Amino acid sequence: MALTFVLGRATSQKESYLYDLAKQQLQQDDVEAVYYLIPDHLKFESEVAMLKYFNKDQSQSGMIDLQVYSFNRLAWHLLQQTGTFSQTRLSETGLSMLVKHIIRDIEEDLTIFRGESHFEGFVQKVLQMLLEFRGGKIDPQSLRNINNQMDAQDLTQKLHDLSLIYEKFLDALDGKYLEKEDVLRLLIAELKQRDLSKTVIIINQLETFSAQELELVLTLIAHCQHVYLALTLDRPYMLNERPGNFDLFYQSGMTYHTIFNLVKTPEWV
Repeated sequence: MALTFVLGRATSQKESYLYDLAKQQLQQDDVEAVYYLIPDHLKFESEVAMLKYFNKDQSQSGMIDLQVYSFNRLAWHLLQQTGTFSQTRLSETGLSMLVKHIIRDIEEDLTIFRGESHFEGFVQKVLQMLLEFRGGKIDPQSLRNINNQMDAQDLTQKLHDLSLIYEKFLDALDGKYLEKEDVLRLLIAELKQRDLSKTVIIINQLETFSAQELELVLTLIAHCQHVYLALTLDRPYMLNERPGNFDLFYQSGMTYHTIFNLVKTPEWV
């Protein structure tokens, strides 16, 4: 278990450092694979940039062992032989239709959301909240507990309705459909079963994490030979030190603060 933060303001400077780092790691006898993890929408761009970098030195054949993935694509790569993906995956349109059907089914039990399902954009907003709940590992009972502590009537009615819809939503998905949050959960379980002692992880351009993504990062740190986490940040924060609310790099600073305090023994460059 080893974690190193790679900090810097400029993305291009960090990327050059990370490419060099990947090349160095691939030359180590005790490293079998390096996974370079980036956001979904940057995967192709990163693959092209990295290929150009490696092609500068024709003696380097290590690109074969350097694999560029997003979290989701890493899951597909590692789980494709397990039968995990035999379950149906719903598109965003399919999920919206499911939520709309649920709202109409329980409309009599709703308060502030009653009669709202036919308004354009309403279902999509509710769906977005439900997916954020799942990604944040929040369950319906947690919503009810929060609701019991609230005084504002409008907010308590919203939480009441959301907890009802969310519970039905989870029931409808359970065991029938496979969504992003399910994939990450299964990936975490799979990683815990694998020998990753010769695997190095480089994470770049992922400045914030959902609760589930954070659990995935911590699992990688615990089981891989080394994890390098690049953040757009101008300085490290010591134990229990937090970035100020108006700091330029507040979000990445909070990511650093959270992971640093959970791991407590990282390095940084």
